[in-house]
Amino acid sequence: MSGGVDSSVSALLLKQMGFDVVGVTFLLYESRSKGEGRTCCSTYDISDAERVAMKIKIPFYVMDMRDEFRKFIIENFVSEYKAGRTPIPCVHCNDVIKLKFFLRKLKSLVQILLQRVIILSKFKKMDIRIYQRRMIEKRINHIFYLD
Repeated sequence: MSGGVDSSVSALLLKQMGFDVVGVTFLLYESRSKGEGRTCCSTYDISDAERVAMKIKIPFYVMDMRDEFRKFIIENFVSEYKAGRTPIPCVHCNDVIKLKFFLRKLKSLVQILLQRVIILSKFKKMDIRIYQRRMIEKRINHIFYLD
């Protein structure tokens, strides 16, 4: 979720249609500016997305993608610019950060959750559901940066 109209309305419509919706946004860099100016993917956008998620009552997570963003977007931009080319970082970010790395992290999370569900189903008769929930939350916290 970006906090903008498209992702916010999409999340709301999906929830109204009965889907279990989860809001996820990326922490790409930390702004050192104290000014009021807004830029793409800023901490203001994270706050907007979080407010929308709270308003429509869906879980919301912030994934820390600062290392990937610096390495694959910022460094690529600088390198291309120095070579006399005019890079378009947003297009590159969509391909690399939003598709490649986000999907990789999401796949890891799903695998962890499925492992926990399998373990839980094997021990249904035992009262370990609370323990399993804590383990799932602990693993999620390792994958997601939760503010």
